[in-house]
Amino acid sequence: MPKTTPLQLDAWSVDDPQAQVTLLVSSTQAATRCPACETLARHVHSRYTRTLADLPWSGYRVTWRLRVRKFFCRHPTCPRHIFTERLPGLVAPWARRTLRLAARLLALGLALGGAAGVRLSRHFGFLGSRNTLLRVIRRTPCPAISSPQVLSVDE
Repeated sequence: MPKTTPLQLDAWSVDDPQAQVTLLVSSTQAATRCPACETLARHVHSRYTRTLADLPWSGYRVTWRLRVRKFFCRHPTCPRHIFTERLPGLVAPWARRTLRLAARLLALGLALGGAAGVRLSRHFGFLGSRNTLLRVIRRTPCPAISSPQVLSVDE
């Protein structure tokens, strides 16, 4: 688990016929900041479970059942009254795969493209289609292009 995010492993299970490991994980942050106004929030509104795909381990698919909380933002001018805690070292908001799995899929997609990337990803134990790899590439922001510092003219 990432060291920057306070998480606790509550339980785990192994399903040998399905070749899957399931980790039940919960966040242990005492408070979190509102993403809109950056006010520290401590009052829990509710909890829910997110299902995340992670990198495979020794031939087994790894699935996280991540229990996260929603908090009240008590700042009077904040447009968000309720928000979900963020886990920046683990998963992007609304994502269904961990950041490290997304990074591997992006690398495969950029190196090989759709169909060839899927063939190699199945060898590594990643699930997905060619459209998944292409979607991961499309969602990635383009790198910033810096302007040249020196120009020369050839004769």
